Amino acid sequence: MDFYAPERELKRRVNERQQAGNDVSEATLAVLDHQLKTAQSLSVTELTQTILVDTCADDALNKLMANRALKEASRLLAITTTRQNQSKLRD
Repeated sequence: MDFYAPERELKRRVNERQQAGNDVSEATLAVLDHQLKTAQSLSVTELTQTILVDTCADDALNKLMANRALKEASRLLAITTTRQNQSKLRD
């Protein structure tokens, strides 16, 4: 899973948490800047197996849950198909 937001939004979130004064993380703008400068992009292979989540989208959670449900349904279908094929081979 790759959760992303524009840099401007990430900075806004860090500032908001710092101003609230109750954030237990060590996140600061300096930490965020370091993370952004040292982040490594996912490879093409990794991207084909990645769920991208835009954390700024209003329906991000719904899309994430729908994607997860679809992947789980596909997994269960593959298991069922394999078991049925194995059963046919035994008969």
